[in-house]
Amino acid sequence: MRIQYLILLTLSGFVVALDQVTKLYVSSHYLLGQTLVILENVLHVTYSKNVAGMFDMFQSVSEGIRLFFFLLIPAIAIVFILGVVIKYKNLALGSTIGFSLIVGGALGNMLDRIRFQSVIGFLDFAFLPKRHPMNVADFFLLLGGAILFVCIVRSKFLAQDKIL
Repeated sequence: MRIQYLILLTLSGFVVALDQVTKLYVSSHYLLGQTLVILENVLHVTYSKNVAGMFDMFQSVSEGIRLFFFLLIPAIAIVFILGVVIKYKNLALGSTIGFSLIVGGALGNMLDRIRFQSVIGFLDFAFLPKRHPMNVADFFLLLGGAILFVCIVRSKFLAQDKIL
C-alpha cells in the first residue's frame, strides 16, 4: 500500500472520529443554545445546529434542495481528491496531508447532514462580527485548505519533483 493511501485513510479517519466524538460530547452535555465562556470575548463553546450552511447562505432554499446540495458537493470533492491521490504517485507529503484533512472534515459534516439534516457547531469565536459556531470538521477543512494553498504557492516559486 502506498504511503499516500495510508496517510489519507489514517488522517481522515482521525478527523472524522475526533469530530464525531466532540459533537457527541457537546450535544449530550449542553442544551441547544447554551454557552460556556472559555476566553472572554475570544472563544466560547456554544451548542448550535446549522441547517442553512456557512453564514446561513442557504436559509431561503428549501430543505430538500439544501440537503441534496450539502451532500452532493462534499461527495464530489471527496471523489476528486481520491482521484488526485490515486493518479499522482509522487504527491508531496504536505498535499497529501491537506487533502486528508479536507476529506475528514467533509465526511464529518456529511455524517451530521445524513443523521440530523443539520451540522452541529460549538466553537464560537466571540470576536467575530457575525458569529456562527463551527466544529472540528470545519477547523480541519480550513486547515487542509490552508496547507494546500501553501503547497501550491511553494510549488510555483520552487522547482520541485513533487506534484503540489
